[in-house]
Amino acid sequence: MRLVSPNYFGVLTASKRRERKKLVFGLPGNPVSALVSLRKLIEPAIWKLQGIAEWNAPVVEAELVRDTPRDKHRLEFLRVRAEWKRGKYIATPATGQESHMLGGIAWANALITIPAGLEPIKAGSTVEVEFL
Repeated sequence: MRLVSPNYFGVLTASKRRERKKLVFGLPGNPVSALVSLRKLIEPAIWKLQGIAEWNAPVVEAELVRDTPRDKHRLEFLRVRAEWKRGKYIATPATGQESHMLGGIAWANALITIPAGLEPIKAGSTVEVEFL
């Protein structure tokens, strides 16, 4: 078993006779957290089980439209809308980035992964966005 709070992964033996093992994933309760966990943790496992060693969502570079205030002590996934404008991608952060707010994820079409330890990213910076 492996716990990556608030996610869960384990192996369940279906029956003693058959000894079939099944993977069990547990997702967080907040809808946005569940979606991001599905995308970043479970989808790669499903691809690997299908024999696809490495699968990555389409990633492009984009210019960030607004500053991103953040908690620099943790990994964050910023929801953004990435659009092609004036010959480049522009990434606009969704309002309401909290994990229980559905409006931002319904509006967004991409994620920016921001590792722990980074300072806030300033408007005009180039970022990598991963399409959902």
